[in-house]
Amino acid sequence: MVVQHCNQRDDPDRSFCLFFHSVCIGDHAVMSSATITRTVVVRNPQGLHARPADLLVREASRYQADISLEKDGYRVDCKSILSLLTLGAQCGTEMSLYAEGADAEHAVAMIAELFENGFHEMEQAE
Repeated sequence: MVVQHCNQRDDPDRSFCLFFHSVCIGDHAVMSSATITRTVVVRNPQGLHARPADLLVREASRYQADISLEKDGYRVDCKSILSLLTLGAQCGTEMSLYAEGADAEHAVAMIAELFENGFHEMEQAE
């Protein structure tokens, strides 16, 4: 963990702090480098097709964290719908979700919830 001085009012390096997803606490910026990881399973019957991939991109884009999914050693950016579609993730596919950055924990929790809820498609199938 790197701590950098960051005067919240007049410091020209403040933009540097924010650019690198820092969390400003008082007069210091704490740069987070921890990667949050969680296993997710595709639960919706049609798999990770265009509509759930779009929901995933929209959710991932709400966060500053770098967010990715990995299936069979192939890792893609969760903010790119085309990348997500290349995974070919069908119902039952287990993948690793990774996030790194200031809001990584919250991002992983919310994205994992999308997977757990079957991207709201399981409700429609009933």
